[in-house]
Amino acid sequence: MHNGVEGQRMVSEEDDVHLERQLKDLRKFSLKTVKNAVGDTYDCVDIRRQPSLNHPSLQNHEIQMRPTSSPRRMIKTTSRKAQKVHALTVDCPIGTVPVRRIGREGLRRAKSFTESYLQNIHEMAQGSAGSQSGEHYAILRSKSNLNRYFIGLQGYPTVHSLENKVGPKQSSSAQIWMQRATDSIQTGWIVSPELNGDTRTHLFVFWKTKNGGCFNLLCSAGFVQISNTNPVDLVLNKTAEIGDKIQWEIEIHVYLDLKTQCWWLEGSNGVKVGYWPSGLLPELGSSVSLGADYISWGGSVKGLPNEPSPPMGNGDMDNYDYKRAASFRQLQIVDSSTNEWLNPREDELEKYVDTLGCYDLKYHGYQGQDLGHTFLYGGVGGNCT
Repeated sequence: MHNGVEGQRMVSEEDDVHLERQLKDLRKFSLKTVKNAVGDTYDCVDIRRQPSLNHPSLQNHEIQMRPTSSPRRMIKTTSRKAQKVHALTVDCPIGTVPVRRIGREGLRRAKSFTESYLQNIHEMAQGSAGSQSGEHYAILRSKSNLNRYFIGLQGYPTVHSLENKVGPKQSSSAQIWMQRATDSIQTGWIVSPELNGDTRTHLFVFWKTKNGGCFNLLCSAGFVQISNTNPVDLVLNKTAEIGDKIQWEIEIHVYLDLKTQCWWLEGSNGVKVGYWPSGLLPELGSSVSLGADYISWGGSVKGLPNEPSPPMGNGDMDNYDYKRAASFRQLQIVDSSTNEWLNPREDELEKYVDTLGCYDLKYHGYQGQDLGHTFLYGGVGGNCT
């Protein structure tokens, strides 16, 4: 069994002891301490001593520094000249990985956010989110009963600043999602004061099984980071503003290594951030038919039940304009039968928006080599009932 969180609860004295031990372990295995441009402190931890490898089930895990196999790229994707990728990387030595120092209260806050997030984790797929849960979605998702399995997912979301627009108990994200039964992978960017301790835009990774789940590197037995420069929660400091000619974006590629059955996360410029190890997600990676039977791209927000909801995307969906609204482009999938990056089939996708008065999504289908399959999404939020 992998260590996870089951059910919403208060942090106990036993949890406090575990949190303190976790913080001491990180400091003990730190070989260097560095700061990024906005003052966040990172411990450069021995790659073999990172939090996800502390669990007994992974103590003998052989770290994969690169995929042994990856999907074939049959369709060329392009990067528009008007769009660039920018993130606050960290200069840790080779053989170490950057782990952000968040302190005891920050760790408690992040774990509390994880517990709350797990309560309604499957509602996005089921389409039953709403004001009672405090979660809302504007997504493009696969239709049910396709009898098709996916072992890769790609999307290029624009990156936006929601600083001072997301409250202490709120979050707003743009993400891709792969799921089968109770196992799921999510990754993208998020603004969450609870998870990150600020209202900046951060990268995130998440996984869940029937036994629990975890964000970033917050628990043992989870995502294995291999990049010494790109932390899993790195700050994305170049963000798109409404009306800007330059729309900043990140690339997200998640795919299964068929030889090792590890799920890899690859970012912009081909950076291998890390992977979800084989065995962590048995429904996705160890089934007779490999892969996810549910996929989606889009926006997710979370707040307190029956309270105002935060903005999604860049907070503007009044004008269906790529210079004024948040977008995803270059949506691609990897089918388990081919192991090739392919354009999705439009007739296998559907739009799902649970509160049209607050958020929306406009799918444009395939728009040529530059945009590929693309959509606009987002909204101002507010009283979303």
